[in-house]
Amino acid sequence: MNAMQTIAERVTKQRTARGFSQRALSEKLGISRTTLSSIERGEDGVTMGTLLKVMDFLDMTLESKKVVRLPKDGQFPRGGPTLMQIRAMREQGLL
Repeated sequence: MNAMQTIAERVTKQRTARGFSQRALSEKLGISRTTLSSIERGEDGVTMGTLLKVMDFLDMTLESKKVVRLPKDGQFPRGGPTLMQIRAMREQGLL
């Protein structure tokens, strides 16, 4: 299972545990129901901002037992930071 599939399952679980339908949660967050559905299916194409908005509302964190390393030169390989690196940067006040 890849990271997006894991996040997708966690979003669905947290949403249902809090008693929200996809429609109710999407309206609360100001996003479309199809966008929320895409997140819950683990599809590509969802913006990082939207994904973090949903996760923040559901009090979800990106936890890992691994140490998240940020590149010293600030250059991320293959187009950008991972979700865990973004979270680490937010925690360090870099974002």
